[in-house]
Amino acid sequence: MKIRKRKFNIGIVEDCEFIRELIQWELSQRSDCKVKCFSTGEELLLDKHYQMDVMVMDYKLNSINKSAMNGVELSKIIEKIPIIAISTQKEPSVVLDLMRNGICDYIVKDENFADNIEKSVAKVISYLGQNKEVKTLTKKNRNHLVRLSILFSLIVLFLIISFLRS
Repeated sequence: MKIRKRKFNIGIVEDCEFIRELIQWELSQRSDCKVKCFSTGEELLLDKHYQMDVMVMDYKLNSINKSAMNGVELSKIIEKIPIIAISTQKEPSVVLDLMRNGICDYIVKDENFADNIEKSVAKVISYLGQNKEVKTLTKKNRNHLVRLSILFSLIVLFLIISFLRS
């Protein structure tokens, strides 16, 4: 029996084409990632059928469209998905604002940012995989408890019937 490894859907929202393609190339080297790119948050939101497991997004997304939403606005809309924010911004207030809105990591665009994104995505995927294993184990444990409960009820019922017959 061949075990199929799960592919995680990674959404990249980056307005700079060069950086977007660099991140896409870096993450597509992983066998467990399927990457899809968007140049704005609005473009991502228009794709109603795309189901992301992780999102990598730029903080400022308005180099193409000046009225485009920024990363904070997008992170308020995208819920329940781990978000890794990237930016050239080094101000603590920017990082704090993003953290308040639920991002799980913040990476400064420097000479190591592509490697740092890959490491951050690897951590998130590891967490998601462990979380799924825990849910699977919990479901299996629940099934075992139900079987034991039924078995116990049958034994008690058998004992009651045996007692009543004697």
